[in-house]
Amino acid sequence: HRSGGTVAEPPVDLVDEQSEIGVMSWDTEWKWDVPVRNARDKQAIHRGIASIVSGGGTDGFPALREAHRALGSRPALLKHVIFLTDGHMRRDQFQSLVEQMAREQITVSTVAVGKYADERLLINMARWGKGRFYVIEDSSSLPRIFAVETQLAQNSTLIEQPFKPKLTDPGHEAAQDIDWRGVPPLAGYVATSPKANVDQVLRSQ
Repeated sequence: HRSGGTVAEPPVDLVDEQSEIGVMSWDTEWKWDVPVRNARDKQAIHRGIASIVSGGGTDGFPALREAHRALGSRPALLKHVIFLTDGHMRRDQFQSLVEQMAREQITVSTVAVGKYADERLLINMARWGKGRFYVIEDSSSLPRIFAVETQLAQNSTLIEQPFKPKLTDPGHEAAQDIDWRGVPPLAGYVATSPKANVDQVLRSQ
């Protein structure tokens, strides 16, 4: 959010290069300072963050709705939003949106900056979004919070939602003698990416 104070740069270098990152600022309108992209090009992401200026209002709902739209179309297994503001917003709009995001496995953490931030709303948003809530006096604590959130999000690999495993290598010896058409749904899995020199036999989607 670009309303008031200085904008602290999140620890982009902590995001692994197989992940994606996007940075949006907003006042009465939203703007993608870093459109959602692969985290490999750190310098371009730093330049986008450095372009953010402070000032304006605190209408965060359109920004969060746009974040939902952008993340909803991404194929990533883990999707996380850090929503930061220093002001008050209309409370009646957020619950249905954040709960829908949580149902789609898009978690939301919130950060209240300064004494004028709407802590009550942000606490609820973090609860609805299955994330965490932080309150700070000024922006000097933001790098630490972004670092914690980045590490927690990247380590949140437990996906608790029903899925049916899909066979990717029918000829593999581990897949023999199993009726894959009759395999029941499973209740969840630990998200990971294929390592070098391994055989991928099953996938979640």
